[in-house]
Amino acid sequence: MAKQKSLSNRQNLHPVPQLFVVATPIGNLEDLSRRALRTLHECDELWCEDTRVGMNLCRGVGVEPKKIVRLDHHASPADLDQLIHRLVSQSLSVALLTDAGTPGVQDPGNALIRRIRSQKHPVELQAIPGPSAVTAAVSLLGARSGNFCFLGYFPRSKQAAEECLEMAALRAGTEVQIFFESPERVKKTVLHWASWFLSLKNEQKFRFWLVKELTKVFERVIELDGPEALKNWSDQVTSDELKGEWVLAFEAIGSAIDKPEPLLAISDAWIAAMLTHGISARDAADIAHIACGVPNNIAYRQALDRKKSG
Repeated sequence: MAKQKSLSNRQNLHPVPQLFVVATPIGNLEDLSRRALRTLHECDELWCEDTRVGMNLCRGVGVEPKKIVRLDHHASPADLDQLIHRLVSQSLSVALLTDAGTPGVQDPGNALIRRIRSQKHPVELQAIPGPSAVTAAVSLLGARSGNFCFLGYFPRSKQAAEECLEMAALRAGTEVQIFFESPERVKKTVLHWASWFLSLKNEQKFRFWLVKELTKVFERVIELDGPEALKNWSDQVTSDELKGEWVLAFEAIGSAIDKPEPLLAISDAWIAAMLTHGISARDAADIAHIACGVPNNIAYRQALDRKKSG
């Protein structure tokens, strides 16, 4: 095997500022790659979402960082510009870390990377891939579809949550919908899902997964068929069982349409006619659902597609 070159700028003939986006373990320290470990050893600085978490990781893998800097959600554009200026002016090599998993995915590193790219700073960006809660969860689900859509943390506001579920339910027939959730909010989110899916005006069936503490001692995948099972789980779960980080997912597993193509064609024609007369997409979908027997979420997707195409 060819020996990897050192990452340190001090050993390069033509130093350039370097930012290494380093994936770190989501629970089990043995998941840290050899390349990631070498990067932590050799970089000039570590920029961490939480310096305490970063230091705990370094202690656990035997790294003594030269300097460790905090880069959290409170970093302002001015803070980011100051960091970037130091990175460029001093031609530093920096390892960017999140608290767990891959930086730039639902964490403050995304704003830094976006700013470097949008302002075209002369920084060499490199990914050091590794653990990810998203792909780890998907690998354990056994979902019907091989496709998935990652939607980040489930929205907190009621309106955003409703809109998110409407669109996610439309896509759930062809791809698994994946969300992150915190231990403080997971029960509330599951109750919201149970209520929303129980209110659907069709016989579409859904399967849900609640995944906690990936790669850790208490890792668990809970598979639930239908919103009633979601509600039962939220009614019975204890506060101790809610501890840990969660990945939530669902997919559609059935349809109320027995002969889909004729019904879909009729529904689409009805919707097109209603939209031309100024009826909203939501109302047109509701009418098509009642008149044609097409599930409401499918009719709504038809209405949105029609509206986009003009």
